Amino acid sequence: LLLQLIMSSFSGTVDIAWSKNNDLLDVYITVSTTDDEGRITTTVKTISELWSFQILRLFEIYVLENLEMQCLRSEDKSELSIIDEDRRERIVKAKMLKLKYSKLKAMASLKGK
Repeated sequence: LLLQLIMSSFSGTVDIAWSKNNDLLDVYITVSTTDDEGRITTTVKTISELWSFQILRLFEIYVLENLEMQCLRSEDKSELSIIDEDRRERIVKAKMLKLKYSKLKAMASLKGK
């Protein structure tokens, strides 16, 4: 569920790749923020390096973001098409990520991992 929430987010992206040790698949979460002066900060974390309270907080953040986006969508008709188009693009990316996961999982089974 957390991955689906992040994939639907406007502030985060998800990728699946081999861990640094190249022994396990890991989920990489990328979050970009812009400060008041317009500087963009990008942070990349893996699920495996997060503490349980951090995962819980991410869940809360992404649920709130999705609720706010839905409220904005229903209150401001000018945002409706922008939000819907972004969601369609994110659905395509989610399908591609699912396909990538299937391929990586198949590769792992061939390697005996």
